[in-house]
Amino acid sequence: MRGLLEVVAVSVSATLIVSRLGLVRALPVFRRIRIPFLGRRKKMLRVQSWSCAPEQELELGEQEEWHAEFGGEAHARDYVPCCETFQKINESLRNRMVKRAANGELDVLLRPFCASVVNFCLVFDALGATFSQLVKSEMLTNVAKIEAACSKHGTKTMREMTDTESQLGVAQEQSAGTVALLWLKRSLQFVLLLVDNIVLHRGDDFSLTRCALQAYDDSLRAAHNFLVIAVFRAALLALPNRELFFARLGPSESLVRQDMCELLFLFRSKFEPIVDFFLESHIEKACVSRLELVTIPS
Repeated sequence: MRGLLEVVAVSVSATLIVSRLGLVRALPVFRRIRIPFLGRRKKMLRVQSWSCAPEQELELGEQEEWHAEFGGEAHARDYVPCCETFQKINESLRNRMVKRAANGELDVLLRPFCASVVNFCLVFDALGATFSQLVKSEMLTNVAKIEAACSKHGTKTMREMTDTESQLGVAQEQSAGTVALLWLKRSLQFVLLLVDNIVLHRGDDFSLTRCALQAYDDSLRAAHNFLVIAVFRAALLALPNRELFFARLGPSESLVRQDMCELLFLFRSKFEPIVDFFLESHIEKACVSRLELVTIPS
């Protein structure tokens, strides 16, 4: 990811890096010269039907303190997402993917975890083509590398894969599953913090761009050099407004926010063992903060 973004950064003038208008005008240029940074514009996510009844939407929409209602361990045990996108994501997250290793430490089954990440990427289309190509394509590439490493080494879990690659002396190679999982972890920290910010903050005074920039500064930025930071921050200026974002995901903002809250609740327990592993094994030297979600208290 670093090398790819550095190529893009060199190709963009300083005015394009700092200007939202310049970045938008540059998109057709990226496509013509076939830089995979943006690629072809993909059709944005459209959800045609909803599984919630109108009276349920009204009831949920009137809950002003929904995060307190659905927080903690009692959060939404029987809650069914009203948006088809989140139904698919949360269904995959309910699959068993965390277990105890032989030494008693938590381990993660990588295939179901990667499957949940692929489903999670459905949300990115609602954030626009720029964000989708910048983050989603990179995450899916890392998922493919992880699955390839598991197949190659005959491993199933995070610790099995990283231990095997470490013993073979290939853990630091760019094609290694360990490196791919490290970068996937970093991207997920950014995206989960972004979703957390969107859920936490309401109103146009806290735009999606502001949510994304704050999440980026608190996570992925630490792993980037100054050129990549400039390109990434410029790309985040192209995010849609909140109204358009919520309209692409569900019938109402209140329902989408509750579905996001459920997603954060389910994802955190699957993801935290990965964050802890990379910190405790000292593989992660850039994004060294643990995942802290305001809307879902520990």
